[in-house]
Amino acid sequence: MGSQINTIVDYTAQRAGVMVPGLLAVYGSGSSGLGDPLRLGSAIRAAAENPAQEFEHWSEVPGAPSVQRVTQDGTVELTWTIPMRLWFLRTDLARLRTTALPYFDHYLAAFVPDPTLGGLALIAEISKLEIGEDPPGAPGQTRWAWLDVHLDCTEQVSY
Repeated sequence: MGSQINTIVDYTAQRAGVMVPGLLAVYGSGSSGLGDPLRLGSAIRAAAENPAQEFEHWSEVPGAPSVQRVTQDGTVELTWTIPMRLWFLRTDLARLRTTALPYFDHYLAAFVPDPTLGGLALIAEISKLEIGEDPPGAPGQTRWAWLDVHLDCTEQVSY
């Protein structure tokens, strides 16, 4: 069986939608068929190019994994860093700080108790939480800020 990274990515979006308070939308790979907890009866979708609103959670498709051979007959451990992003409107720095900082704890509380991502992974843990923002733009242009959450996830795969 091959990698389940598309399902893992969508599972992280689904878990965020259930466990992180205040989210208005969640997005993932859009290819697993997992249900969207914020749009009952619909599957997790892939994100568009830009956020449509504040408090959108995006679980992004990761870059290439690190590969560790486990057996000589094709079993490997793939370690991925899944980038997740929570979007905020960037109005002023004080608002950004007071809005974003509580989400550090919300994301930890959502993912620390589920270290195997519902059995999809051997281990998953948050390795980075970081606030970022768009540079100043033209007057009247929407500025975005975000909380980046990096989730390191290892799955065992046999090829």
